[in-house]
Amino acid sequence: TPHSVTKHLLKEALELHQKPTDPSEIADVFLLTVGAATAAGVDLHDCVRHKLDVNRAREWGKADEDGVIEHIEDPGATA
Repeated sequence: TPHSVTKHLLKEALELHQKPTDPSEIADVFLLTVGAATAAGVDLHDCVRHKLDVNRAREWGKADEDGVIEHIEDPGATA
């Protein structure tokens, strides 16, 4: 199910976080992401294209102490 795949993905993402250059962990996360899209009936190509368009239109903040850059929330946006 989508839920079971994403639970597994969470576990593998933590493993990747611990070993961020391990090709096997990268592959696990990628394959589970594809599996999550398949289980949810989502066209991965279309949703990635859409998300890239959304991200290009966003305003981005500065990197935090870990180097993570988040988009700036639009106060007028709805969830």
